[in-house]
Amino acid sequence: MAQRKRLSLEQQLYISQCREKWEKVAISTKSIDRQDITQTIQSAYQLISTQQPEIIFFSSPLAMIQQVNNWLENDLIFEAETKLGDLFNELYQETEDALIEQLGEDIYEDIIAKLVRPIEFHGTEIWRGIATTFNQKNRLLWNSLVNDWTDITEIDASYASLLDFYFSVLNCQRSKPQIWQIYHNLILSCGWSLLGKKYCLICEKPQIITWDERRLLHGEGKPAIEFSDGFSIYAYHQIILPEKYGKVHPSQWQPAWLLTETNYQVRKALIQGIGYQRISQELPLIELDRLPISLNSYTEYTYFQELNYNPKVSIQYTLFKIDSQVCQEPIILLLITDYNTCQKGLLEVSSALINIQ
Repeated sequence: MAQRKRLSLEQQLYISQCREKWEKVAISTKSIDRQDITQTIQSAYQLISTQQPEIIFFSSPLAMIQQVNNWLENDLIFEAETKLGDLFNELYQETEDALIEQLGEDIYEDIIAKLVRPIEFHGTEIWRGIATTFNQKNRLLWNSLVNDWTDITEIDASYASLLDFYFSVLNCQRSKPQIWQIYHNLILSCGWSLLGKKYCLICEKPQIITWDERRLLHGEGKPAIEFSDGFSIYAYHQIILPEKYGKVHPSQWQPAWLLTETNYQVRKALIQGIGYQRISQELPLIELDRLPISLNSYTEYTYFQELNYNPKVSIQYTLFKIDSQVCQEPIILLLITDYNTCQKGLLEVSSALINIQ
């Protein structure tokens, strides 16, 4: 088949439109339509010649865990998920091969770069964050349920954008139209689902998802994710927080919390939210070193990226240690001072940075 040399301007515009369409699906907080979902699930099970399951709807992940907590292991076999996944993967591979044949490698790679990259939904962080809110028994069950599920919404939406472009924009023939239709409807209507041998579990979408300016999960004194039954996830610039911190506005966070908090990521959020001025006023800091910065390794450079600093400008670092016998391990803080703007940033670093020259 002759290769097309280029996409039309209209087709190029549709690339961004397809991505925007499916990104909105991935982060949608619109309530699911249970009738539509039931029809889609029934069609999916017919496609793989599997007995129809009992479809159970849940208002939140917590509600789902509470329901399945005492189920037998045989009840938690999600073979339908695997069978459908194999069909969807075959469809995607066939689509990739057809695109290369019709458009050529260069155009294909350009389309892939624009369409098939993770939707900025951060599913992994959400599901891991949800796990931290459960007790130990529920956490183990939850981890087993979502072991291969953490990124499903953003990955599927990303793949769907490519398939949608191929079928709807390029008007290519569909060798397996029923598979694409079911894939399309599952992602569009179901939100989060687990398709099992006996049961199909459907979880309602969150009512609220909030972000910061960098598209990271973020809420100040309020949930970053909230479900209709009140189950909530707190986050500070993508770092999942315990409720005891998350429900308090960062302006009210206490420096003394750093002394007893053992989770490094949570301490990182607390340090960023509290800031150098309050920490230096309320905690005893011992200055360890003060030198103009020289970034000699990728590790050192990444610390500055976290605070959005440009290492090429005039910067000085100061290393501090929190002087407290309460801390279970030393807490080393790096103060970054930008002489051009007088801006200061603070973050916790490894004790290895004490030896930076």
